[in-house]
Amino acid sequence: MIILTPAHNELPAYRPVKFRLLIDSDPLTPAENAVVRIYKNGSLIATIRYKSFDNFLSPFTPPNFSYLFDIDIQKYVQDSLSPESAAPSLLNNDSPATVQLNTDSFATYNIVVNYERISSTGIIEDIPLISDTSANYNIFAASKKHSENKFLYDNIGNYPALAEGKYLTKSLGTKEVTKEDYSFLSLIQNTLRPSEINSFRVILLDSSFAAISTGYYQFAKTSGAVQYSINSGFNQLQNYTYLQAPNFSLSNIAYYQIDFGSLLVLAGPVYIFTSYTEFSVYKLKSSNCERRELRLHWLNMLGGLDSYTFDSEKALSIKTSSLRSQKALSYESGALVPDLITDIGNFKTNSKASESYKLKSKFLTNQQAAFLSELLTSTKVYAEINSEFIPVIIEDTQQDTTTESGFIRYEITAALANDLIIQRI
Repeated sequence: MIILTPAHNELPAYRPVKFRLLIDSDPLTPAENAVVRIYKNGSLIATIRYKSFDNFLSPFTPPNFSYLFDIDIQKYVQDSLSPESAAPSLLNNDSPATVQLNTDSFATYNIVVNYERISSTGIIEDIPLISDTSANYNIFAASKKHSENKFLYDNIGNYPALAEGKYLTKSLGTKEVTKEDYSFLSLIQNTLRPSEINSFRVILLDSSFAAISTGYYQFAKTSGAVQYSINSGFNQLQNYTYLQAPNFSLSNIAYYQIDFGSLLVLAGPVYIFTSYTEFSVYKLKSSNCERRELRLHWLNMLGGLDSYTFDSEKALSIKTSSLRSQKALSYESGALVPDLITDIGNFKTNSKASESYKLKSKFLTNQQAAFLSELLTSTKVYAEINSEFIPVIIEDTQQDTTTESGFIRYEITAALANDLIIQRI
């Protein structure tokens, strides 16, 4: 039987996903293995055998013994979510735009367990007629810091009143973007309430924060714990096919905000929108200076995408390495010019070259610096260059994230993940 299970149905993949199993067996045929089959969205992804770690006289069926097994499927969950070699589905610049259902960043898992024993003849055999099946667990490509609740419950369990979804970001307040910048907005749908999210709303605002135009985009709602994402950049929002489109051509747009909720369309048409999330607010600024700025996107610890533009200093550098080899010079006896002047005696082999950006931020508050700290640890970071997402690696560093003065400047190196393609001898 399964005697201990994870405390919540929504779990982060990068924390233990543990079960404890117990089975009674005759001591003459001791239980040897728990054969655990792991299912992702109903499909078998792995079969693993675990040995018993303890046994004692059964309180239920003496003189049988009880055998205990500890099962942790964390590794197999990690391996099947957001594979390392691929960009997360949240990161896309497709047009026409859609609401992404990020199935590489979350899935439903369960285990089915059978048991094996050592027979009286010393052969491992199945224990007949005994099988355990766990409940379903919604597991997300997310982790938590040591000082935080190790489950996602504080993010997707304790919703505000009537809230249906929770954004997967720790960014604070209003985000400054240009019209050309890509931005992304992800949320987990609340499983504690009936599914009601079927749309998002875009409100355009002027400099006094007064609404000047509103639009609604409707999509098919999905029940259960799911992760939605949209392109929330200003220009990218214009690619959606709205039931009622915002007027993006207005000249006095200073801000825009997005929320998700339920849309009811009546004759007219009349749109009745009920919001189930907080607003995500964006402030428009003048276009970026390509010589000074670089925008980065990264997979955060909650499994969403965060973005930030380093807009103080930027330098692009190249690093080269090679080996040297030698060969004899060509020589033709009796020729008017016996030595070939263009011949090479020393030459390069195994030439390699890579590029990296050295970036500095403006001065940040403690809160802003703490938000950016997940950029330093993320394994999936992309630089936005010419409207393309180029994978980069944030080089190892030591960076202050909290100071007494509250004035912090980030200095990082973002190395392009792929070397330059160069000619080789």
